[in-house]
Amino acid sequence: MHSIKLSLSFLLGLSSAFGLWYGNLQFASNKSDINTISHYNLWEYRTKLLESKVSPKMVLCGGSNVTFSTRAYMIEKAFGLPVVNAGFNAGTSFKFLTWLIKPYLKSGDILLMPLEYNLYRDCRRHIEYNDRELPLSYYPEYYQEMDSLLWVRTLLSHSYRHIFNMRMNLGIPNHDNNFRLLLSHYNSNGDFINNLRKNENDELNAKIRVELLKELTGEVMITPESATWREIEKFSHWCKKEQISLYFTWPSLLENPNYKKYSQSSYLPSLIERKLISMDITILGKHENSFYPEEYFFDTIYHMNEVGAAIRTQQLIHLLEPFLGNFSFPNS
Repeated sequence: MHSIKLSLSFLLGLSSAFGLWYGNLQFASNKSDINTISHYNLWEYRTKLLESKVSPKMVLCGGSNVTFSTRAYMIEKAFGLPVVNAGFNAGTSFKFLTWLIKPYLKSGDILLMPLEYNLYRDCRRHIEYNDRELPLSYYPEYYQEMDSLLWVRTLLSHSYRHIFNMRMNLGIPNHDNNFRLLLSHYNSNGDFINNLRKNENDELNAKIRVELLKELTGEVMITPESATWREIEKFSHWCKKEQISLYFTWPSLLENPNYKKYSQSSYLPSLIERKLISMDITILGKHENSFYPEEYFFDTIYHMNEVGAAIRTQQLIHLLEPFLGNFSFPNS
């Protein structure tokens, strides 16, 4: 009898906890914290740029490494076709990122993806920030892309603490004004142009000098069994069907000799290369040529300053030349 009472108490407590969690989740849906609002507004800004460009166009797509470390206007000038910097945020899975970009890709377009290494994480096991928050508040139709297990995992990734923080950060004052100020730093191609900093912030520079990417040290493992490989292959097939030219390349990364201590730093790039080649996806350049010195970065190991971004983009142009030489662009 005592065990039955304990079981009933446990079930009652569990039901109450679930009810409180679900109630808070319902409250948080259609509302957002400051980060989610910013990411949504940034993507909406990207979609307007994508819609404004006539195809054939080139689209640069990835996380903030694309935003800060590539210059679409330089590629546009080099090849004479419209180019959009559609860099988003690395707290996004490959599955969700490509779901967002697909409606804006047309036949004849060229898609270049310099993916940050975390975008190769298993999208079924690592529920990224934007996968969790943006569908809840802005893109509920994305849930239709999920099977039942992924849907449950995504919803359960909303912890009590996180939902509480969301409730406490709703209705941030002056956000619209702050976002308009942020947009003033973007040019008409979507490049973030006001990061002309070299060594201005000693604290940030001290941090990035010692920071190592978890995917290259093995702290976060990416394996051949990652579900993201299947998503990449499906997306590649979709691009071929829609006559979209798909290219991958390596993200720019701050050079650090300490990577050599970790076997994952050579294993992971080799795995990425093997997987992409097996899917008949072209990958531009070599991993070892994607490292750049500290003076070309300003606040993270992925974010280059204006000097670094120009050098990096010029190298991308050289890598693209053999593949784009046969294209006939109306503006060239």
